[in-house]
Amino acid sequence: MKNVFKLFGIIAIVAVIGFSFSACGGEDDGTGNGGNGDPSNVFESINAFSTWLSAQPNNTAETAYRVKLNVSSINGQSDWYESVGAALLNNIDKYVFLDLSGSTITTIPSYAFRKERIYSSLGHCCTNLTGIILPNSVTSIGSSAFEYCTSLTSVTIPDSVTSIGNYAFKGCTSLTSINIPDSGTSIGESAFESCTGLTSVTIPDSVTRISFRAFAGCSSLTSVNIPDSFTSILAGTFGGCSSLTSVNIPTSVTYIGGSGYYGGAFADCSSLTSITIPDSVIVIGESAFGGCSSLTSVTIPARVSEIDRRAFAGCTSLTSVTFATGSNITGSHSDSGGTYPNFGNDAFPNGDGSYAGNDLRTAYYAASPSAGTYFRVINGNTWIKGIIGTYLDFTYYQTQDDKIKILKYNGSGGSVTIPSQINNKPVTNIEQSAFSGCSSLTSVTIPNGVTSIGDGAFVGCTNLASVTIPASVTSIGGSAFGGCSSLTSVTIPASVTSIEPGTFYRCSSLTSVTIPNNVTSIGQQAFDGCSSLTSVTIPNRVTSIDFGAFYRCTSLTSVTFEGTITSKNFNKGTFINGDYYYTFDGDLSDKYLARGIGTYTRESGSGTWTRQ
Repeated sequence: MKNVFKLFGIIAIVAVIGFSFSACGGEDDGTGNGGNGDPSNVFESINAFSTWLSAQPNNTAETAYRVKLNVSSINGQSDWYESVGAALLNNIDKYVFLDLSGSTITTIPSYAFRKERIYSSLGHCCTNLTGIILPNSVTSIGSSAFEYCTSLTSVTIPDSVTSIGNYAFKGCTSLTSINIPDSGTSIGESAFESCTGLTSVTIPDSVTRISFRAFAGCSSLTSVNIPDSFTSILAGTFGGCSSLTSVNIPTSVTYIGGSGYYGGAFADCSSLTSITIPDSVIVIGESAFGGCSSLTSVTIPARVSEIDRRAFAGCTSLTSVTFATGSNITGSHSDSGGTYPNFGNDAFPNGDGSYAGNDLRTAYYAASPSAGTYFRVINGNTWIKGIIGTYLDFTYYQTQDDKIKILKYNGSGGSVTIPSQINNKPVTNIEQSAFSGCSSLTSVTIPNGVTSIGDGAFVGCTNLASVTIPASVTSIGGSAFGGCSSLTSVTIPASVTSIEPGTFYRCSSLTSVTIPNNVTSIGQQAFDGCSSLTSVTIPNRVTSIDFGAFYRCTSLTSVTFEGTITSKNFNKGTFINGDYYYTFDGDLSDKYLARGIGTYTRESGSGTWTRQ
């Protein structure tokens, strides 16, 4: 057997017989020798083949030797190290395309093409095998049979095969497609994990089980069809398939799995833009869709009774979730030695990407009924139930009790009047960050009927010079007007009872402010950086002034206290000293606590406050 056949530059497309996994290969000319027409590369024993191969010169994957091997058995291994008398197939040291179609073997044993069960070393794998044709007699492929055969581009598996073992083709990075025939019934754990070249896979109805992480890390996989025979999609099955854009989940599926160990069934499928969860699903497991960062909306069927921890965590584009009519997720379940609520606290992300606070679970349980569509507030961290729409330059949210909340201003700025009604429903709230960063805004009129201005509603509106706040407003959120450096005056309605932290932070043009009599507390840094403010009166109902409330008010020279504040609620450093630092020497809190109600002044540039 002196003839050496080299397959020069031919991209081999192997005829699909049964299970077919391929990227490229040669065409068969009917001789059984893969197209080379040379019957001399046919061997009746593995030893003969190995002896011949060792005498051949080194080659490349493109010039792989095409060899036909007719044998009745192939040894594998079942323990941690290579067993005595193991086959020589895992010692192939030249690039070879192996045709076993004439063999009578019934199984490809575990580790047949992997030298040892040492997962950290690819040197123990048959990395020179470029293709293989299996005989019709084979019924099963053992665990790790072809694991990390990184040059394997073509595998022809006959209709007789019913099972593919754990890790069978893991790390076969050169495979680009899979066509599984109707004979197969099971695909083992991590069977095709990290086959990064795979772009598509079709799973026939005959397959009833795909084990954990079977296709995990197949980062080029763009589509997959799951058969109607499935009832469960186990943890990690398609985890890390970052190119997967769509997936069809059949109506037979009741469980979409996930776990901390294996990961979620579709975790980190970052290109998945939509998913239809069938009405049959009962459980959505831990991290099942975690990290699906392109997913924008999802509908949860009525039969779902459990949405586990972090099921949709990291779904940063998810802004709409609909719970079907009849949805009622209550109670708890045991898992990994602990007890967890059936609706995980961190099952869905908040608007700020965190997983606590005003989460979807809170909104779901607060609503009656819980079924309906919930939206994540734009620029916020709150889930709300109702209708989202646009009117003029505004994005709004209509609550269940037909009130309108302004979520976002989308206009070009200038002088803006917020409508008092939208769709004949009253506007009651300016939500968090609604006008945030609108530097072209010069004035704004808030209509009567609005009761709340949210946190950061106008933060960073650097050219906002005037604002009309109606008497109906009862709360103004933290940093609501922070950084409005052109704002010269503001009237706080009498119905407001607290000035929140940072409400007027760095309003450097603010020359005067009237704090209404109903205010009981002034929050941390509420007026910090109001460097043009010259005087302020603290009403008699104020019982608390937090740290830095008037810090860096460098022009402030007169403060009048009309009521009593205890030392516990009047922090040092609340008012600026004359030297503009927290030196506390002559600090206003010390003077007030010593002398009580009255007006305190200081000379401009002076570090000492005195009572008049």
